[in-house]
Amino acid sequence: MYRMLAIEGSILLLSLLVGGGRSYGTSVSRRGYLRQLTASVVGVSFGGWIGTEDSMAAESVGEAIRQSMSNVPGYGQADIVYPDYFEGKWKLVRTQFPINAQDEPRIYDYEVRFVRKEFGVVADRGFNEANRYMAVNNDSSFVRQKSWEVSNPNVLTLSFRDGTTKEMKVTRRSTELSGNASSLNDWGLSSSEFLRVSDVGNNGIPIISTIHILSKWKPGPDQNTIEGIELEYDEGNLGDPMSFASPQGGPGGPQKSKLKSRLQMTRLS
Repeated sequence: MYRMLAIEGSILLLSLLVGGGRSYGTSVSRRGYLRQLTASVVGVSFGGWIGTEDSMAAESVGEAIRQSMSNVPGYGQADIVYPDYFEGKWKLVRTQFPINAQDEPRIYDYEVRFVRKEFGVVADRGFNEANRYMAVNNDSSFVRQKSWEVSNPNVLTLSFRDGTTKEMKVTRRSTELSGNASSLNDWGLSSSEFLRVSDVGNNGIPIISTIHILSKWKPGPDQNTIEGIELEYDEGNLGDPMSFASPQGGPGGPQKSKLKSRLQMTRLS
Protein backbone atom coordinates (compact mmCIF):
# COMPACT_ATOMS: atom_id res chain seq x y z
CA MET A 1 0.00 0.00 0.00
CA TYR A 2 2.73 2.46 0.97
CA ARG A 3 4.60 1.61 -2.23
CA MET A 4 1.47 2.36 -4.27
CA LEU A 5 0.99 5.72 -2.51
CA ALA A 6 4.63 6.59 -3.13
CA ILE A 7 4.28 5.71 -6.80
CA GLU A 8 1.07 7.72 -7.19
CA GLY A 9 2.70 10.72 -5.53
CA SER A 10 5.71 10.39 -7.78
CA ILE A 11 3.53 10.29 -10.88
CA LEU A 12 1.74 13.44 -9.75
CA LEU A 13 5.16 15.07 -9.43
CA LEU A 14 5.99 13.97 -12.96
CA SER A 15 2.80 15.67 -14.15
CA LEU A 16 4.10 18.99 -12.86
CA LEU A 17 7.44 18.45 -14.59
CA VAL A 18 5.95 17.40 -17.91
CA GLY A 19 2.70 19.32 -17.97
CA GLY A 20 3.96 22.50 -16.37
CA GLY A 21 1.06 22.58 -13.91
CA ARG A 22 -1.56 23.23 -16.64
CA SER A 23 -5.29 23.12 -15.93
CA TYR A 24 -7.22 20.99 -18.38
CA GLY A 25 -10.58 22.57 -17.64
CA THR A 26 -12.32 19.38 -16.55
CA SER A 27 -12.81 17.71 -13.18
CA VAL A 28 -11.56 14.15 -12.96
CA SER A 29 -10.97 11.76 -10.10
CA ARG A 30 -7.47 11.00 -8.86
CA ARG A 31 -7.71 7.52 -10.36
CA GLY A 32 -8.86 8.94 -13.70
CA TYR A 33 -6.19 11.62 -13.64
CA LEU A 34 -3.47 9.09 -12.99
CA ARG A 35 -4.76 6.93 -15.84
CA GLN A 36 -4.76 9.89 -18.26
CA LEU A 37 -1.38 11.06 -17.06
CA THR A 38 0.40 7.76 -17.43
CA ALA A 39 -1.15 6.99 -20.81
CA SER A 40 -0.88 10.35 -22.58
CA VAL A 41 1.18 12.96 -20.74
CA VAL A 42 4.15 11.01 -19.50
CA GLY A 43 4.16 8.70 -22.50
CA VAL A 44 5.28 5.73 -20.41
CA SER A 45 2.64 3.16 -19.44
CA PHE A 46 2.11 2.52 -15.75
CA GLY A 47 2.76 -1.19 -16.22
CA GLY A 48 5.76 -0.43 -18.40
CA TRP A 49 7.89 0.73 -15.53
CA ILE A 50 6.72 -1.19 -12.49
CA GLY A 51 6.13 -4.50 -14.21
CA THR A 52 9.39 -4.97 -16.11
CA GLU A 53 12.41 -6.89 -14.90
CA ASP A 54 14.56 -3.73 -14.75
CA SER A 55 12.06 -1.96 -12.51
CA MET A 56 11.76 -4.94 -10.21
CA ALA A 57 15.54 -4.85 -9.91
CA ALA A 58 15.54 -1.16 -9.00
CA GLU A 59 16.74 -0.47 -5.47
CA SER A 60 14.00 2.04 -4.67
CA VAL A 61 10.93 3.76 -6.08
CA GLY A 62 13.16 6.76 -6.80
CA GLU A 63 15.43 4.58 -8.92
CA ALA A 64 12.46 3.30 -10.91
CA ILE A 65 11.34 6.89 -11.50
CA ARG A 66 14.80 7.90 -12.77
CA GLN A 67 14.83 5.00 -15.20
CA SER A 68 11.30 5.86 -16.36
CA MET A 69 12.06 9.54 -16.84
CA SER A 70 14.95 8.64 -19.16
CA ASN A 71 12.22 7.94 -21.74
CA VAL A 72 10.80 11.47 -21.45
CA PRO A 73 12.23 13.85 -24.11
CA GLY A 74 14.64 16.39 -22.62
CA TYR A 75 15.38 14.46 -19.44
CA GLY A 76 18.12 12.15 -20.73
CA GLN A 77 19.45 8.84 -19.48
CA ALA A 78 19.48 7.87 -15.81
CA ASP A 79 23.30 7.82 -16.11
CA ILE A 80 26.02 7.59 -18.77
CA VAL A 81 26.16 3.95 -19.84
CA TYR A 82 29.66 2.94 -20.98
CA PRO A 83 30.68 0.03 -23.22
CA ASP A 84 31.05 -3.26 -21.34
CA TYR A 85 34.82 -3.03 -21.72
CA PHE A 86 34.96 -0.17 -19.17
CA GLU A 87 33.97 -2.39 -16.25
CA GLY A 88 36.76 -2.64 -13.68
CA LYS A 89 39.53 -0.47 -12.25
CA TRP A 90 41.82 1.78 -14.32
CA LYS A 91 44.71 4.17 -13.91
CA LEU A 92 43.72 7.48 -15.50
CA VAL A 93 46.36 9.97 -16.65
CA ARG A 94 44.82 13.43 -17.11
CA THR A 95 46.80 16.02 -19.07
CA GLN A 96 45.06 19.30 -18.29
CA PHE A 97 45.72 22.22 -20.60
CA PRO A 98 45.40 25.61 -18.89
CA ILE A 99 43.03 28.36 -19.90
CA ASN A 100 46.05 30.60 -20.43
CA ALA A 101 47.88 29.04 -23.39
CA GLN A 102 51.21 30.40 -22.14
CA ASP A 103 51.15 28.16 -19.06
CA GLU A 104 52.40 24.58 -19.06
CA PRO A 105 49.88 21.73 -18.99
CA ARG A 106 49.48 19.88 -15.72
CA ILE A 107 49.49 16.07 -15.49
CA TYR A 108 47.68 14.06 -12.82
CA ASP A 109 47.24 10.32 -12.45
CA TYR A 110 44.77 8.55 -10.20
CA GLU A 111 42.60 5.44 -10.03
CA VAL A 112 39.07 5.32 -11.44
CA ARG A 113 36.57 2.50 -11.61
CA PHE A 114 33.41 1.55 -13.46
CA VAL A 115 30.72 -0.72 -12.03
CA ARG A 116 27.87 -2.72 -13.53
CA LYS A 117 24.25 -1.87 -12.86
CA GLU A 118 21.15 -3.64 -14.12
CA PHE A 119 21.04 -1.39 -17.20
CA GLY A 120 24.79 -1.31 -18.00
CA VAL A 121 28.24 -0.17 -16.90
CA VAL A 122 28.47 3.23 -15.17
CA ALA A 123 31.21 5.32 -13.56
CA ASP A 124 31.71 5.17 -9.81
CA ARG A 125 31.48 8.94 -9.59
CA GLY A 126 32.17 9.19 -5.87
CA PHE A 127 35.38 7.14 -6.05
CA ASN A 128 36.56 8.82 -9.26
CA GLU A 129 35.95 12.43 -8.25
CA ALA A 130 37.41 11.98 -4.77
CA ASN A 131 40.59 10.54 -6.26
CA ARG A 132 40.74 13.34 -8.81
CA TYR A 133 40.59 16.09 -6.17
CA MET A 134 43.22 14.35 -4.06
CA ALA A 135 45.51 14.06 -7.11
CA VAL A 136 45.01 17.70 -8.13
CA ASN A 137 45.87 18.85 -4.60
CA ASN A 138 48.67 16.26 -4.20
CA ASP A 139 47.15 15.27 -0.88
CA SER A 140 45.79 11.76 -0.23
CA SER A 141 43.76 13.05 2.75
CA PHE A 142 42.33 16.13 1.04
CA VAL A 143 38.86 14.53 0.68
CA ARG A 144 37.53 13.75 4.15
CA GLN A 145 34.21 12.20 3.07
CA LYS A 146 32.24 11.47 -0.10
CA SER A 147 28.52 10.90 -0.46
CA TRP A 148 27.29 9.20 -3.64
CA GLU A 149 25.02 6.26 -4.43
CA VAL A 150 25.02 4.28 -7.66
CA SER A 151 21.21 4.15 -7.41
CA ASN A 152 21.11 7.99 -7.32
CA PRO A 153 24.00 8.95 -9.63
CA ASN A 154 23.07 12.56 -10.26
CA VAL A 155 24.08 13.94 -6.85
CA LEU A 156 27.63 13.82 -5.46
CA THR A 157 28.86 15.59 -2.31
CA LEU A 158 32.50 15.88 -1.26
CA SER A 159 33.67 17.13 2.14
CA PHE A 160 37.23 18.44 2.33
CA ARG A 161 39.79 18.51 5.11
CA ASP A 162 39.56 22.29 5.47
CA GLY A 163 35.85 22.06 6.37
CA THR A 164 34.48 23.15 2.99
CA THR A 165 32.11 21.06 0.87
CA LYS A 166 31.18 20.76 -2.79
CA GLU A 167 27.89 19.39 -4.14
CA MET A 168 27.65 18.50 -7.83
CA LYS A 169 24.21 17.79 -9.26
CA VAL A 170 23.64 16.73 -12.88
CA THR A 171 20.66 18.65 -14.25
CA ARG A 172 20.77 17.60 -17.90
CA ARG A 173 22.48 14.83 -19.85
CA SER A 174 22.78 13.38 -23.34
CA THR A 175 24.91 10.53 -24.68
CA GLU A 176 25.66 8.94 -28.03
CA LEU A 177 27.19 5.48 -28.43
CA SER A 178 28.37 4.35 -31.87
CA GLY A 179 29.51 0.91 -32.93
CA ASN A 180 29.22 -2.22 -30.81
CA ALA A 181 29.14 -1.69 -27.03
CA SER A 182 30.33 -5.28 -26.45
CA SER A 183 33.33 -4.90 -28.76
CA LEU A 184 36.89 -4.17 -27.65
CA ASN A 185 37.75 -1.83 -30.52
CA ASP A 186 34.57 -1.01 -32.46
CA TRP A 187 32.87 1.69 -30.45
CA GLY A 188 32.85 5.40 -29.67
CA LEU A 189 31.13 7.28 -26.86
CA SER A 190 30.22 10.98 -26.59
CA SER A 191 28.44 12.61 -23.66
CA SER A 192 27.27 16.01 -22.51
CA GLU A 193 26.33 16.92 -18.93
CA PHE A 194 25.27 20.14 -17.22
CA LEU A 195 26.02 20.31 -13.50
CA ARG A 196 24.83 22.67 -10.81
CA VAL A 197 27.76 23.09 -8.43
CA SER A 198 27.41 24.41 -4.90
CA ASP A 199 30.64 25.30 -3.05
CA VAL A 200 30.07 25.88 0.66
CA GLY A 201 32.84 27.66 2.53
CA ASN A 202 33.57 27.75 6.24
CA ASN A 203 31.05 30.56 6.60
CA GLY A 204 28.27 28.18 5.49
CA ILE A 205 27.26 30.33 2.51
CA PRO A 206 26.98 28.42 -0.81
CA ILE A 207 28.45 29.79 -4.03
CA ILE A 208 26.48 28.44 -6.98
CA SER A 209 27.88 27.85 -10.46
CA THR A 210 27.06 25.85 -13.60
CA ILE A 211 29.51 23.53 -15.35
CA HIS A 212 29.07 21.97 -18.79
CA ILE A 213 31.23 18.89 -19.46
CA LEU A 214 31.68 17.38 -22.93
CA SER A 215 33.53 14.04 -23.15
CA LYS A 216 34.58 11.71 -25.96
CA TRP A 217 36.03 8.21 -25.54
CA LYS A 218 37.52 5.74 -28.03
CA PRO A 219 39.55 2.50 -27.90
CA GLY A 220 43.29 2.92 -27.31
CA PRO A 221 46.15 1.37 -29.31
CA ASP A 222 45.80 -1.93 -27.44
CA GLN A 223 43.16 -3.85 -25.49
CA ASN A 224 44.30 -2.47 -22.13
CA THR A 225 43.97 1.25 -22.91
CA ILE A 226 41.16 3.72 -23.55
CA GLU A 227 41.65 7.29 -24.77
CA GLY A 228 39.47 10.31 -24.31
CA ILE A 229 39.17 14.06 -24.40
CA GLU A 230 37.18 16.31 -22.08
CA LEU A 231 36.07 19.93 -22.41
CA GLU A 232 34.82 21.66 -19.29
CA TYR A 233 32.97 24.95 -19.71
CA ASP A 234 32.50 27.09 -16.63
CA GLU A 235 29.23 28.87 -17.35
CA GLY A 236 29.99 31.35 -14.60
CA ASN A 237 29.76 31.87 -10.89
CA LEU A 238 26.21 32.80 -9.92
CA GLY A 239 27.52 34.19 -6.66
CA ASP A 240 26.04 34.19 -3.19
CA PRO A 241 22.27 33.54 -3.59
CA MET A 242 21.64 35.75 -0.54
CA SER A 243 23.58 38.69 -2.00
CA PHE A 244 22.42 41.46 -4.33
CA ALA A 245 25.90 41.73 -5.88
CA SER A 246 26.37 41.00 -9.57
CA PRO A 247 27.90 37.63 -10.53
CA GLN A 248 31.38 37.33 -11.93
CA GLY A 249 31.59 38.92 -15.33
CA GLY A 250 29.70 42.06 -14.32
CA PRO A 251 26.17 43.21 -15.07
CA GLY A 252 26.26 41.61 -18.51
CA GLY A 253 26.56 38.16 -16.97
CA PRO A 254 29.40 35.76 -16.22
CA GLN A 255 32.05 35.00 -18.82
CA LYS A 256 32.36 31.41 -20.00
CA SER A 257 35.77 29.73 -19.61
CA LYS A 258 37.02 26.46 -21.05
CA LEU A 259 39.31 23.79 -19.67
CA LYS A 260 40.59 21.01 -21.93
CA SER A 261 41.96 17.65 -20.78
CA ARG A 262 43.42 14.69 -22.64
CA LEU A 263 42.63 11.40 -20.91
CA GLN A 264 44.26 7.98 -21.10
CA MET A 265 43.21 4.98 -19.06
CA THR A 266 45.25 1.82 -18.52
CA ARG A 267 43.54 -1.23 -17.08
CA LEU A 268 44.46 -2.30 -13.55
CA SER A 269 41.86 -5.02 -13.03
